[in-house]
Amino acid sequence: DTLTQHEIKILCGIYYVNTGTHAQTTTLLWWPNPVLWDASGLNAGYWTLSCEQLFQNRLRKICQSEASLLTTKQWRSDLKYYKNMSKKINTCVENNCHQLLTT
Repeated sequence: DTLTQHEIKILCGIYYVNTGTHAQTTTLLWWPNPVLWDASGLNAGYWTLSCEQLFQNRLRKICQSEASLLTTKQWRSDLKYYKNMSKKINTCVENNCHQLLTT
């Protein structure tokens, strides 16, 4: 089973807000959508400790009114760290696995 686009929008808390420039809108989200999440490097195929920490921290800030809706650009920027770290970790793991299998 997969989620519909409507269900994803509800789960991510997506809002389309008028920018005040003609009929232009901007997209604001409480949580990153699947496209942003997959591109971040946090999607390891399972829920990691880093994922849980990010979720709990964001949820706490939302509940304490310390968080605001973010644009897709802001989410991409906030999750960028994880993408770079994941690449480094994956490269290291792949190199070690290759070395182990060839010796």
